[in-house]
Amino acid sequence: MERSTVLVLAGDATGSGFFVADDLVVTNRHVVEGASTLMIAGRHAGVAPATLVQVGAPGTLTDFALLRVPPRSGGGPSPSRSRAAR
Repeated sequence: MERSTVLVLAGDATGSGFFVADDLVVTNRHVVEGASTLMIAGRHAGVAPATLVQVGAPGTLTDFALLRVPPRSGGGPSPSRSRAAR
């Protein structure tokens, strides 16, 4: 789990996020709304720029944002995905 989670830095806001692919991180829409710069930081991900790919429409169950980041080194799936595949 530790390898899959990151801190999302969005201007003055911060929040948590997690990798769903080597180059995609999911976080909350309310964290990234209005931010002019996006970064992620994590023990295994280092610090990297992020680009907003998609946000959920306003509503109770759609407070998500998808961020694209440089692919993590190692190229393999995140630990949480590889465990599910077993």
